[in-house]
Amino acid sequence: MISQTIVKGAQSAGTIEGRDYAVELDRQAAIREVIGRARPGDVVLLAGKGHERRMLLADGPQAWSDEAEAIQALHDLGYA
Repeated sequence: MISQTIVKGAQSAGTIEGRDYAVELDRQAAIREVIGRARPGDVVLLAGKGHERRMLLADGPQAWSDEAEAIQALHDLGYA
């Protein structure tokens, strides 16, 4: 799994899960979490799937937009 490879790299750099980073495999939950944690002056970068318009899940493809999800999260959290 890609996330396990990333965690191994982060750990080899001396970072600690829960202090320096968190792992959230649900993309929607991850976007909402990071936007909710961001403070004035922070930059949130959504990388990896920004250009894709669907996610391939176990039960088949699902329409998806990182941009739409981020905008919705901003709205739901009262930032937009």
